[in-house]
Amino acid sequence: MKYRKAVLTDDQKARRLASDAGHKTVQTTPHLFGWLIFVGRLGDHDKDVVIAEHRGLDGILGKYFEEAYLLALQYRLAAPAPKSTR
Repeated sequence: MKYRKAVLTDDQKARRLASDAGHKTVQTTPHLFGWLIFVGRLGDHDKDVVIAEHRGLDGILGKYFEEAYLLALQYRLAAPAPKSTR
């Protein structure tokens, strides 16, 4: 927090503590996942693999990964096209 960097956690108490301390950028694993989809570092096939592995480890965030994926696609669709360098 001292360096104004994002706090990455899936622990709800830690998220609350950071928010109560005035930290504005508290992020979760699904948020990071959505960002990687948005910027193209992960693709459709990767999404399925990540969610399957997460569920295989008895993870409870599968629903949030799906939501982050859909939101990333919506934002990508609405984003302006990159300018050509030609």
